[in-house]
Amino acid sequence: MRSTRAPSPTLTSFSGISSYRTDPYKPLRDKSSTSTPPPDSYIVARTHYDELSKYLSSYLAKGSMSSLSPFALSHVHPPAEPANSRSTARQKLTRLTRQQFQELSTDVYDELIRRKTNSDSVQGPSSFPFLCSLYTSSLVALVPFLPVRDEFHPKRNQARQKLATLPISRFRDLSSDVYYELVRRYPEFKEEVRLIFRL
Repeated sequence: MRSTRAPSPTLTSFSGISSYRTDPYKPLRDKSSTSTPPPDSYIVARTHYDELSKYLSSYLAKGSMSSLSPFALSHVHPPAEPANSRSTARQKLTRLTRQQFQELSTDVYDELIRRKTNSDSVQGPSSFPFLCSLYTSSLVALVPFLPVRDEFHPKRNQARQKLATLPISRFRDLSSDVYYELVRRYPEFKEEVRLIFRL
């Protein structure tokens, strides 16, 4: 069963995992292709923020809210930052340009969706356990890594594929770094959630 989620709506053009600021990641330009206007970066960032919030909610809640009562814990959203903050890694993200950060955020978002899709394919439809045996016998092949996108530089495609090799804990750390940088760059996301929660 394929996920109904679309890949991240961004049409970004370059990046890399270890160094998003170097020249080798400059975009490839195909003169024959017509350029489409890039989607609104705010909408892209909001999509990434929402998905990362869901993915990280229990992980982040464990870090700094273990002293709260279960009732209080269930009513706090978005989660607070864990005590063992990854400040050095997060500091590096603050130096990325808007485009560079959006590309990193997109790559992490796309990898998260790939992992969720693969997980859903393996687990089957949880709301219909009696169908699981039928479902698992007709599984769609799992996607081992993010597919190559022609509009991306080869080094970006390679970096995107390397995300699949990260163990869960390292990917979660990277996801939390991107999440907190989204919060820093778009503080209104957190405020919107708080306002909705109060209603």
